[in-house]
Amino acid sequence: MDKIKVSVIIPVYNVELYIDECIKSLINQECKKVEFVFVNDGSLDKSIEILKRYRDERIKIIDQKNGGLSAARNTGVRYAKGEYILFIDSDDYLRDNKAIDNMYKIARESDSDIVVSNSIKVYKDGTEVPFYRDKNIFYERTMDSKSFLKEFIKKDSMQVPVWMNMYKRSFLLSNNLFFKVGILHEDELFTPQAFLKADKVSIYKSNFYAYRQRENSIMTSQEKQRKRCMDILNICCDLVDIFSEIKDDQLRKELNKKPKWLILNAINTNDLISIPIKLKVFLLKESEGIKELVRNSIISVNLKFYKKLMYRKIG
Repeated sequence: MDKIKVSVIIPVYNVELYIDECIKSLINQECKKVEFVFVNDGSLDKSIEILKRYRDERIKIIDQKNGGLSAARNTGVRYAKGEYILFIDSDDYLRDNKAIDNMYKIARESDSDIVVSNSIKVYKDGTEVPFYRDKNIFYERTMDSKSFLKEFIKKDSMQVPVWMNMYKRSFLLSNNLFFKVGILHEDELFTPQAFLKADKVSIYKSNFYAYRQRENSIMTSQEKQRKRCMDILNICCDLVDIFSEIKDDQLRKELNKKPKWLILNAINTNDLISIPIKLKVFLLKESEGIKELVRNSIISVNLKFYKKLMYRKIG
């Protein structure tokens, strides 16, 4: 068999209503030297039955006990044989039949560790909304990763979903870049780590990925809300440690905006009694201006009081 250019990793768990569209969007890709690694994460419905109807030698199926999205992606990375890796969720699909081929060509020509692209959100009623990327900076080019981070974070155009990017497999393996198992929103941790380890980043200007907005998905289920909140706070603890090692003051300051936002969002949208001491110290240290310092001081001393003040202000 010819050398595989790209391994597409697709975790599968109870997506029988959507997987057919995902598979079709893959097998219609113009890139032929590709493998589609479907990781059956203990799916209980007919998803794998549907998958097995497709007679395509590029389709590989790996079965494992249910371990969650991170575990399934990690299994796929370890199995993959391609020069580059693309992640896709099995309830989503690709909109651009040339995407894999084009992203691979860009990656090879520039010898980039990561190729960045874009996505649209697809709603049940057919509405499509692109993820925001500033048009003034989102054009096809290659840049060093640190410059990319500074520019895109400053312009509010840094997106964390891993399926927006194509990654060099040797880069992931040599840097031991795998997903933290057992958490939701694992991309919030994986993506900044990957970009901080990368050398060169290239841009493929295409809304190639369709991100389906589903009710009762991992991201929207009410029963997951508490776990989601605690996972976000734990991720922020990891990010604070990772970012503290950055020597570039400007880059560290830009990156720290994300955990600050995640912490405050978790506080404002959940019934929290307290947050980890590490995050209290972080908020105080990263306060910009008197108002932020006062707010973060109240959060650190008495979170219940802060919530009362916030609700009173909203009311």
